[in-house]
Amino acid sequence: MTTAADTIVVDTDVFSYVFGRSQEAVRFLPHLQGRIAALTFVTVGELLKGAYEANWGKRRLGEMEDYIRAHFVVLPPHALLARRWAEIMANAKKKGDQLGHNDAWIAASAVAAGCPLLTNNHRHFQSIDGLILLP
Repeated sequence: MTTAADTIVVDTDVFSYVFGRSQEAVRFLPHLQGRIAALTFVTVGELLKGAYEANWGKRRLGEMEDYIRAHFVVLPPHALLARRWAEIMANAKKKGDQLGHNDAWIAASAVAAGCPLLTNNHRHFQSIDGLILLP
């Protein structure tokens, strides 16, 4: 049986490193070993938007979608997630943080699922209560 402790939410930047076989991926791969890797619906949207803007062809776009299906669980939106997002955005505003909407959705997904977030952008997420950041 798998639990939230077995799952790790992967931020858009880390997915890009891993999928693109970037040298940066080496730092993150050990955190994924033996874990269930999850992407948020927002990350999938960001990845697709980037692919369309870069004019990827059908083949390359299909390769990315196949890679996502083979290696990741996609966390869907739901009512509790919307509540977490609203709390995170309200708290950021109170603190004077300039938190982007997509980053807040990604953080809310990790918090709502009870999973840590694997990201290279700690400064985007460091002030979010209840969010565990890796590495």
